[in-house]
Amino acid sequence: ELIKWAIVGIFAIFIGLIFAGSTKKVVVFYDFKDLMYTAGIILVPLGMVPLTLFFRTDPNQVGSSISEAIIAAIAIAGIIYCLFKTFKNAIKYNRSLAVGLVIGLFKAVMAILSVMIMFTYFMRASDQRTTAGGFFLATMFLFLFGWLMRSLINGPEVEKSKNWAPISNA
Repeated sequence: ELIKWAIVGIFAIFIGLIFAGSTKKVVVFYDFKDLMYTAGIILVPLGMVPLTLFFRTDPNQVGSSISEAIIAAIAIAGIIYCLFKTFKNAIKYNRSLAVGLVIGLFKAVMAILSVMIMFTYFMRASDQRTTAGGFFLATMFLFLFGWLMRSLINGPEVEKSKNWAPISNA
């Protein structure tokens, strides 16, 4: 019961923040670079998987080589860096510690949940029993997700609506 209410609460916050971002009340993603730092939370470890498989010395043992440990360390460092930049940018571009922390948490959770949702849809679509309609729905979901992400890149619009001086991206 508690888990159900927690999921409902997270979903409500998610919808509220999407609404706040789309109505230019808060900066969700300042620009594409800011979006990519958030995406990096997931893309960095996904990019490391092929490297790990390539450098694996014994296919039967995971984590048995120094190269795998180095790749894992690089992935962890990359995730930490992307998380740091996600929160730092959210605080910087919203010009508020409290709002920035909420937006940063939202972005990090959204990145993880989005990949899980997309993975689930495409696993269903790749199933041999999936119809063309199921694959079409999965593809449409991906396009809608892309449109949503694009609409949440709103930094300059929020600056303009709040009469803020533009922040340099240096």
